[in-house]
Amino acid sequence: MRDSVTVKEIKFQGRAFILTDGGAITTEEDYKHGLVSYAYVFGDVVKRFNQVIGAASEIVQLGEKEVKFEDDFLHNILTSPGWLGPANDGGS
Repeated sequence: MRDSVTVKEIKFQGRAFILTDGGAITTEEDYKHGLVSYAYVFGDVVKRFNQVIGAASEIVQLGEKEVKFEDDFLHNILTSPGWLGPANDGGS
C-alpha cells in the first residue's frame, strides 16, 4: 500500500474539503486517518447517506496536494461502519 496519495483541494457549498479519485468528499484529517467520508460524487450529483445534497457542478477545484496516510488508516478503513454508522459532519 502506498503511504500517500494526491487529492484535489476543493470547496463544496462554502466549505473546504478534499476530493479523492474515487469520488469521496472528505476532510484531509478524516481521509489520512481512514475515517468515513462526508459525501460522494455520483455522476452529476453529490450524495450523503444516499440523499442528494448538491450538484457536482457546485464543486470548485482549488488545486492538488499530497496527503500522507497515518498509522491508523488501514485499521480504520477495515473496521469503519461506513454508510451505516453515525453521520460525519465533515469537521467543524
